[in-house]
Amino acid sequence: GLSLCKQFVELHSGRIWVESEGAGKGSRFSFILPTTQENLEQYPIVTEVTLLRSISHIIDLSRKQSKRFTLCCLRGADLKGHALRVMEALEKEKRASDFLAMTQEGEIYFVIFLGADKEQANMARNRLENRVKSILEGIQVSWTMATFPEDGESAEALIRKVSSDA
Repeated sequence: GLSLCKQFVELHSGRIWVESEGAGKGSRFSFILPTTQENLEQYPIVTEVTLLRSISHIIDLSRKQSKRFTLCCLRGADLKGHALRVMEALEKEKRASDFLAMTQEGEIYFVIFLGADKEQANMARNRLENRVKSILEGIQVSWTMATFPEDGESAEALIRKVSSDA
């Protein structure tokens, strides 16, 4: 039952959590569902588990095709309030084969440049960064990157790399 509830809440871009005072004292399960249309747009809202699975799948594909890819993470203190505009901008700039998603918090955006080495990914990242900055004048954003397989051979290692560089 709880697993099904979690899936329904996450399907609607919500959050669910549990609070407990200890064994035998009961537990309280709470959830929040967004009320704004922005959180319900067509862009994928990813949990950490979903992101790990997606990146693991891309790693498997990259190994079979002997290709590399680069995972980029966009961060900024004020991005949450501009999530829809940023996602629309990134969607217009990305290639058809790129992967684009944001976390439930709406603060971190992931772009995976398939088949790109570090130099090619850096050029694409610069193009995307300029596009985002032109939309969000005055808002500081930062990008971190990790390239498979040089910076890590697992989804966990790549996510750790983009997180530690922040």
